[in-house]
Amino acid sequence: MNKTVTDSRYKAVPILFSSDLRRSSMFYSDGLGFAVYRESDGLRARRTELDLKITPMTDAELMSNLSVVFHIDDIRKLHDEFYGRSLPDLGNVRQGICGKSQFSLTDPDGNSLYFIEAA
Repeated sequence: MNKTVTDSRYKAVPILFSSDLRRSSMFYSDGLGFAVYRESDGLRARRTELDLKITPMTDAELMSNLSVVFHIDDIRKLHDEFYGRSLPDLGNVRQGICGKSQFSLTDPDGNSLYFIEAA
C-alpha cells in the first residue's frame, strides 16, 4: 500500500534520553513551558500538540546525537517566548532548506530540538 497518510489520528511520540530526570523535568517545564508528568519509566512532557517521552539513560554512547523536530504554527511567537526565558543555546529564527522559518536549541543532555514552521 502506497498512500500518503494525512489522518491526524496517527501520531509519533519522540523519545529522548536523560542522564538526570530532575534536571530534564526542570528544563522542559520551567525553560520550555511543557507540562511534565512522572511515568513509571521516565517522564512525559507535553505542550499543546507537542509531546515527548524522556527516558533515563546512563550509556553515554546511546545518549549522543538524538534530535526531534516539532512543526509549529506560530514560530516567531514561540521563539520570542523562549528568548524571554534566556534559554542557553537558543538559535535565531532563520530560513531553512525548505524555505520555512526555523530555530533550534539543545537540552541539558545534548538532545537537539528543532522547531520548524508548520505552514
